[in-house]
Amino acid sequence: MMQSHRSLAFEASEILTGISNLYLTTAFRIATGSANNERLVLGIDTPPPFANHDEMLSSRVVASSSVFGFGRWQAPQGQTSSDRPPAPLTMTTEAEICSPLQSEFEDIKQVRTLLLRAQDELKGIAKLHLVDQWVVDPTPSTSRSLAELACDSARVLEKRQLAIWGYGFMALTMEIALEILVSQDSTKQSDFEKFSAYVGEVSMAVPKLIEVGSRLSCLRAIRGRVIVRQVSSLRRNTAKDPVGLSAFLNQWISN
Repeated sequence: MMQSHRSLAFEASEILTGISNLYLTTAFRIATGSANNERLVLGIDTPPPFANHDEMLSSRVVASSSVFGFGRWQAPQGQTSSDRPPAPLTMTTEAEICSPLQSEFEDIKQVRTLLLRAQDELKGIAKLHLVDQWVVDPTPSTSRSLAELACDSARVLEKRQLAIWGYGFMALTMEIALEILVSQDSTKQSDFEKFSAYVGEVSMAVPKLIEVGSRLSCLRAIRGRVIVRQVSSLRRNTAKDPVGLSAFLNQWISN
């Protein structure tokens, strides 16, 4: 009977691991929105350079590594600094902004290892590319007014945050399940060493998972890509019409 209990408990730990892997990968994909975004915030891929080699040669661009393109720029003959080309923005701009800093590499490495292993174990079972369309960012074309756009964005953010903060409840559930399973036979704790290590790994990774997922989901909610484009355009217009810019700023401050 005890052997049967241990067998059932071991099978239960394997099932819980599979469910946890499914939630880990699905919730993170909901927050990031695509595989490309996911790879950027996990540090697997690095943000693309500001301009390709041909563009740099033709316009004499000396760009910084920033995705904003705020590096030094030498105007070609006959042009002024206000003619600087706009920074090219990709569909992954928000994820590029949220790509890990050097100080985060160790924590991100732990999260990346956990997620990639979970994806590998679910290969052929979970179709994460279908998750990309579960929660879609609203656009001005789908909203009747600015107020409605803000409300739609808030609802989308709420769904993504709910998925991300669910990691905390998942980790707590796994800890409780481990205690219950081990208590079935305290003399055979070695049967649950793998599950125990997995639960510990999940618990350690959850804070960083929530941080990374929340960072990107919030930036997407405020349409970070649009903000970057507007800032880039504002910088280019400063040299062309500094008086108009000052008047705009004064009006904004007075209001």
